[in-house]
Amino acid sequence: MRRRSMGRWIAAAVLVAGVAYAFRGPWVEPGHRFTLRRGEKVMVEGSWLSIRLDAVGHHWFTNGSTEEPYATLTVRQGFGSRRELVVGMRGSGEPVGASIVRLVEADPSEYDGGPTATLVISQR
Repeated sequence: MRRRSMGRWIAAAVLVAGVAYAFRGPWVEPGHRFTLRRGEKVMVEGSWLSIRLDAVGHHWFTNGSTEEPYATLTVRQGFGSRRELVVGMRGSGEPVGASIVRLVEADPSEYDGGPTATLVISQR
C-alpha cells in the first residue's frame, strides 16, 4: 500500500512540473499593450493562451505606395496544438479562442534588439 501512494505522489509531482514548464514565461494582462522581440513568449492572464513572436515584416501592395506591417505569431490555447497566426495592423485583430490578438506597432528592423511587435490581447 505504501508503494502505491508513493507512486501517486511522484506522478503528481511530474504532472505539476510539466504544467509549470509548459506555461513558463512572463504574464501579460488582457487589454494592456506589450512588446515582444523575436523568439520571446508571453502568457495571457486569465486564459490558457501563450503567444510567441516569430517574425515581423511589411506587406507591399500592388500600387507600390502602401505598406502594411505584420507579425507572425505562434499561439497555443491550453494544451492544444500550436498554430501560426499572421496579424496585420488593418482590421480589428485575429480571433484566438475567447481572445482577439491585435497588432499595434511593428518594427522589422534588426537594430536595438529588433525586430519587435507591440500587441494587445482583448476578450471577445
